Amino acid sequence: MFAHGRPDIMPGLDLGLVIAAQHLKKLRKRPDAKRLLKIAEAWRPWRSAAALLLWHYRRNMPDWSKKE
Repeated sequence: MFAHGRPDIMPGLDLGLVIAAQHLKKLRKRPDAKRLLKIAEAWRPWRSAAALLLWHYRRNMPDWSKKE
C-alpha cells in the first residue's frame, strides 16, 4: 500500500484486520467487509496507516484459545 503511494486503502477482507477491529471496537461478531469499511471511514484519508496499526494490534493481542 505504502510502496505504491496509496495511503488510503483498507483491505476489508483481511481476516487479521477483521479480528483486530472486532476486539478493538468490542463487537460481539466479526464485522463483514462492508461493516469494516464503514468503521474505517473515520480513519480516512489514512486508512492504510490504520490497517498497519490494526495488524500490529492483532499480532500483540492475547491468545485466549490456548489452554494452560
